Amino acid sequence: MISRPALLLYAFAPLDGGQVAAEQGWQQLDQIWRACRNTGSMTAPLLSVEAPEHLPAAPAGAGPFRIVASAARATPGRTRSMFVFAEHSTVGLVAAVSAEDDGEQAWNDLIEQWQAVARPDDTQNGIGRVTVLLGLSPDSSALDDVATAGERLARKLGVHADLPPADPGPAGALLWELRPPFDTADRHRTLVIAAPERAEDIVDDWVWTADGRQGLVPLVRYCLNIYRAGHQRRVHTAQTPLADLVADTDAAVTDLASRLVSVGSPSAAPATVLATDDLVQQVQLVTTKLLWRQTKIREMATTTRALHVNARRNRPAPSPVPGGMFARDDTDLAWFVDQLDREASYLDALIQRATTLNATAASVTNTVTARRRDRITLLQTSFLGALLMALAAIQSFQYTTSLSPPLKGPVIGALAAAAFGLPVLVARWSGLVPRTEVYRWLDLVAATCFGAALGWLGSSIVWMATAQRVAPLAVTGCAVAAGALLVLTPTWLISRRRRRR
Repeated sequence: MISRPALLLYAFAPLDGGQVAAEQGWQQLDQIWRACRNTGSMTAPLLSVEAPEHLPAAPAGAGPFRIVASAARATPGRTRSMFVFAEHSTVGLVAAVSAEDDGEQAWNDLIEQWQAVARPDDTQNGIGRVTVLLGLSPDSSALDDVATAGERLARKLGVHADLPPADPGPAGALLWELRPPFDTADRHRTLVIAAPERAEDIVDDWVWTADGRQGLVPLVRYCLNIYRAGHQRRVHTAQTPLADLVADTDAAVTDLASRLVSVGSPSAAPATVLATDDLVQQVQLVTTKLLWRQTKIREMATTTRALHVNARRNRPAPSPVPGGMFARDDTDLAWFVDQLDREASYLDALIQRATTLNATAASVTNTVTARRRDRITLLQTSFLGALLMALAAIQSFQYTTSLSPPLKGPVIGALAAAAFGLPVLVARWSGLVPRTEVYRWLDLVAATCFGAALGWLGSSIVWMATAQRVAPLAVTGCAVAAGALLVLTPTWLISRRRRRR
């Protein structure tokens, strides 16, 4: 005989997966809330908190345990109530729906009633659900019969699994987790709990709620910790695999190491030095990503360890039964924490290797680049010195040319434009700036000025040679514009082609 059969539901959703995921998870909790409300006629307030038809807006941010909404049965009868809570970065729903009568048939009717209204789409967004089939027995030796009936009802819920070894609960209660073979998602759990009828109050304090205390009871708290640990595992799985990080980093580091000997040579080409310097920056960015990943892994390991400890604290027996739910969870969490520790160690070795080589390569490229800058500075100094010496000699010897006055302005403009663009040209010729790099605004301004000066000078020479007079202002303006466009257009087209690459 099965007495006081009931259906309990625990549902959890994360708040730290982004605003869209948090809202979708909250909407799915609202679907379960409305399904429970329709199943158990839960429209009366509970715990002095209103019982809305729909859940209010999702809680914002983390915080301590708090009740968001609650509801109880509005008609006389057995227990049917629920509440929604928020704690830290998780929201959850806990509901208890008791059958109207005793016996397996009443239990079956309750399951069918639930299936008729429950259509929550909780296959995405990280929501977790625990379905508990609870039944009592006046005969302590007949708990296996209750479990067998629960197994049959679980099949109606779509869970096809045999009863594993039972985990002991408080006051002689037994717990079975029905997990289908090869089920690795571990977000939806189905539990069957059978207990002696005399232990009803103690079992309620373990699976549902405790009188005079606001908070989560041990089994709900245990399932919440396991769900949070599973959420950490799903977040970890969604990251880039460690093997890909190792392969990408080793490829970049190996390429950088192969270039060090040639870059350090005095005869190294400018393009090689610049390419190596770009590779040094890439390796530095990769190292930063590895460091960020390592800190996240260590934070995840610390969080999972704390969840593991809390889960152990909330299980009914310190030593779990081999093959039972608590033993499986204990093994899975210990394995996951060990994997996180190993991954952090691998990342630490990878970071050290990349950092050491990157520092050496940066030192070599900086030395070579500084040497080339010194040579360019010397070249520029020599050029300017020669120019100043020529100007001083011209002034001292009073050297003059028979340049026509109308041409002096265009010649000075052309020389000034050439002097303005010379540093940019030298920088690209020397390799300090890669020749394949797109032209910047300074390059375009220099090209425009030089083209305009050439147009001015060309039009002035033509008019002086043919008409023996200064070119008209309109002609000069058109020549300046044509010269600027003649030089600027191909420069801009080359820059656009390089930018597309």
